[in-house]
Amino acid sequence: MQLSTTDKKSLLAEHFLLRHLPETALDRIVQETKSVHYDADDIIFRKGDSAETMMVIVKGVVRVSSPSTGGDDVTFANLADGDVFGEIALIDGHERSANADAAEETEILEVHRSSFVPILLENPELCIDLLKIVCSRIRHTNALLEDFSYLDLRHRLAKRLLYLSNSGSSSSTGVNISIRVSKEDLIAMMGVARSVVENELMNWSDLGFIKNETGWVTVNDGDKLAQILDQDK
Repeated sequence: MQLSTTDKKSLLAEHFLLRHLPETALDRIVQETKSVHYDADDIIFRKGDSAETMMVIVKGVVRVSSPSTGGDDVTFANLADGDVFGEIALIDGHERSANADAAEETEILEVHRSSFVPILLENPELCIDLLKIVCSRIRHTNALLEDFSYLDLRHRLAKRLLYLSNSGSSSSTGVNISIRVSKEDLIAMMGVARSVVENELMNWSDLGFIKNETGWVTVNDGDKLAQILDQDK
């Protein structure tokens, strides 16, 4: 799907990051913005790649990860419609700091650094909004590091499921988080052997806390998962 200039402008004008921009500045960005389509599992970029663009997700899900010392990727986040990524490289011009892949069919708008940085310099409110995104990512990463340092797998898994379910879609039997994350991605977020995570999910499924089937997870009883986090406090 190739977006027209009018469609791109309409999408970008509604985005929270660009809401303060005067129309002339927005037009400059739109002229330099490229619409890119990715199929599921397509590589968007790899850690260490040269970087000249920031991306805005029009539709789809992007998996952000980094390779571990064991060779497997550890998933940090799954980003969806309206989310921005690649902003760090856009600011400092350095190489990519993580991997990004399309978790499903995804449409992205790429904003080139050469057109965006001059507009940043002219619009302090845009700088502040972009810094808020960066700060949010830093806080999220710090929280993940803290969890890995102080929580065992059971508590980390419960916390991650609760976090994801808050942004998932409601279903008649619970909160379906399949829009945000698959079971494969959930396992990757834990950074441990698949069998260990599978065993815990199976146990919670037997207890009725979650529904665990066909590659997706549904949270049926968030209160029970919250009780796990309250234990040992």
